[in-house]
Amino acid sequence: MDWDKAPVQIATIILGDDPIMSKSSVRVVDFEDVTQSIITKVPDGVAGLNWLNLIAVNNEYYGGEGYINNTVSGKYVAYNTSGYPVTISHEDGFDFYGAYFGVAWQNAEGEILEIRAWRNDQLVAEEEYELSALGPFWFDAGYYNITRLELSTRYYWQFVVDDISVGLRH
Repeated sequence: MDWDKAPVQIATIILGDDPIMSKSSVRVVDFEDVTQSIITKVPDGVAGLNWLNLIAVNNEYYGGEGYINNTVSGKYVAYNTSGYPVTISHEDGFDFYGAYFGVAWQNAEGEILEIRAWRNDQLVAEEEYELSALGPFWFDAGYYNITRLELSTRYYWQFVVDDISVGLRH
């Protein structure tokens, strides 16, 4: 990761007893290769994971300052459709290393990102961070061997996410 791009928020706990996978197993989902159109739903199978309620979009499409200011790489970012919670999952488990997060609209400055992680049916992490339309922060998660990650906002504004770093368990 290029740590000089944004402030860093570190997870309050490290999850899992398994060793960290090698760098070659890490996938960064930057949304550049998800679609050739301006906007699309992120389909299941991207990085080998299941995705629900996440939309990839060209950062200039809506004109929201947060879409542009929170883009870390390329021209595409993703956001939660209609403010609904996003779910990323894999029944055999995956590692969530982190991602860049912000809020889509200046009017939503200070919106709260709520992050929850499960290992099967057990909630293993729950965290909250303040979002900005002025620029992203990097959330350094270190969530290992989770089966479901839920990302939502407290007041249903759209969050913006870029460069989601994950790894599949083998």
